[in-house]
Amino acid sequence: MNFDIEKITKRDLLNILSKGVNEWNAFRRSLPIGKKPWLEGLRLGEELKPGVPDPTELGFVNFSDTFLAQSHFLEVDLSHADLSHAILESSYLSKCYLVGTICHNANFRGANLYKSSALSCDLRNADLRETKLESVDFGEANLEGANLSRSFLYKTDFLKANLKGADLRGAVMLETDFTEANMEGANVYGISCWDVILDDTNQKDLRLSRDGHSIITVDNLEMAQFLYLLMQNRKIRDVIDAITAKVILILGRFTQERKPYLDFIRDHLREMGMLPVLFDFEGPESRDITETVSTLAHMSKVVIADITDAKSIPQELQAIVPNLPSVTVQPLLQDGTNLYGMFEHFLKYPWVRQVETYRSTSDIFRILNELKEHTT
Repeated sequence: MNFDIEKITKRDLLNILSKGVNEWNAFRRSLPIGKKPWLEGLRLGEELKPGVPDPTELGFVNFSDTFLAQSHFLEVDLSHADLSHAILESSYLSKCYLVGTICHNANFRGANLYKSSALSCDLRNADLRETKLESVDFGEANLEGANLSRSFLYKTDFLKANLKGADLRGAVMLETDFTEANMEGANVYGISCWDVILDDTNQKDLRLSRDGHSIITVDNLEMAQFLYLLMQNRKIRDVIDAITAKVILILGRFTQERKPYLDFIRDHLREMGMLPVLFDFEGPESRDITETVSTLAHMSKVVIADITDAKSIPQELQAIVPNLPSVTVQPLLQDGTNLYGMFEHFLKYPWVRQVETYRSTSDIFRILNELKEHTT
């Protein structure tokens, strides 16, 4: 190769690449240390000579320390290629094959890797900031120390991938699969995660930190997102304060006879400045309903349970009363009806008030006002 290294042009580089992967790799080995080939904006299939190499099959090519920013690599096979330290900023790498490819310390910032396969890819300390990684398969890939901040991770698959110490600050995670992945020590400050899959994921010591700020560590990705919202949004903290101070859960039956009384309770509590939550038990009985009611009760200051003609309420009170001593429970019973069997069992708990009977809404009005005085 009789090129003047200092005067080599992009066309010269393309001529070498057109002669085949072996010719290109030999040229790369001949370059002085620190000399980088510049192939900025390369469009495979358009700029390479036809024939050799097939622009869609560049496996084992050595693009290490090569400037490939804004290049076009649609459906290119770069399996087992050497892209270490390569610069591929803003490149289009959609549907590429990066299986077993060496990409440590490579710069993919702003690149689009839509539906690419990066199985077992070595991406240690790679720069993947602001990349579009929708539906990319990173199964068993090594992303230790990689920077994926502000990346888009919709349906991205990290099955058994190594994300130890990765920077995920500000990343958008939607239906992202982290099954059996190692996320230990990853920085997840400012993430947005929805419907992520975390089966058998190592989430130890996830970090919530900005540069120059103190570090908070948690062991759950979704909890990390929640804590971030708490720290950054005063309104959310106000909402939580309001929940713990004002929410009152109303339990009862939504039959034609019972619903007007429940509506009156809700409306009067609203006038009192409270936040009533009215739960309808006429739906199918299931574990999901019991868990939902229990969750709502955990968020409430008071539970008002109209146990007239009780059906599902005994089951729900069993899930609430023994476990929530900080939540006052006020049972109501329409005059002339019978208390269901076993209810007296709940009266041994100090936070369960005596059953109040009522004939009309005026009685309920009085009971609610007395309850307010008791709980404030």
